[in-house]
Amino acid sequence: MHMAEAQVGLPPGVVERSRLPEWMQQRYPSSDGYVQWEDPGQRPLADAWAKVAAEADRRGWVRKGTFGAATALLFPARAMVGLYADWLRTDPYGLFGLTAP
Repeated sequence: MHMAEAQVGLPPGVVERSRLPEWMQQRYPSSDGYVQWEDPGQRPLADAWAKVAAEADRRGWVRKGTFGAATALLFPARAMVGLYADWLRTDPYGLFGLTAP
């Protein structure tokens, strides 16, 4: 996902909705790792990865396997990155459950 986001970019509305509040940036500096944030006062963003994975499964690209007790999705990485990048180009707001401005 991050490769596609680096290639295409995220829509400003998604970036803005995901930006950490100042107090959280101070408490959890980016150098300490990754922190995901959604404002509890707003409807959550749609799970873009789940949408991409469901479409890939519909296309027959996904095989499910297990590693111990964990379920793993096995898929062609280049095709998945391409699918996500195409979706970001054609309907970036809809992918995240938002209405385009």
